Amino acid sequence: MKKHFYLLLFVLFIISCKKSEEPAPSNILTPPDWVQGSWTYHGNQTQQELKTVLTSDNIVATLFGDTENLKTFPGKILDGYGYTLSEPTKTATMYEARVTFLGQKDQDLLFYRWTKLDATHVLFYRKAGRSFFEVTLDKD
Repeated sequence: MKKHFYLLLFVLFIISCKKSEEPAPSNILTPPDWVQGSWTYHGNQTQQELKTVLTSDNIVATLFGDTENLKTFPGKILDGYGYTLSEPTKTATMYEARVTFLGQKDQDLLFYRWTKLDATHVLFYRKAGRSFFEVTLDKD
């Protein structure tokens, strides 16, 4: 009877032990209020859509037919490389976000910068590898 008691006690102990949950990593994407919202390029009408949407905890860019969701980059593996988000830089008139190769903070995969021109316009700069562009976006 003692054996059954200890066996039952052991089984209950194993069942009651659950994996300790690690806290979720904090989201470092926190765009300031002035840049949150939807921003669109209305220049050349023949050009494909260029739009950025910034929320309180994410950035989604639709550029020339491709969508880049920055919240999904941490830990992503593409072509054998791991990617991560670097701590964004923000001021009263500028916000920068960058995706870098995991473990190599000086090597940007993607770099974004929004510079406030006025309440309804920002200067948007995007660099990917060696190519870059800079355009004025209008608030939607």
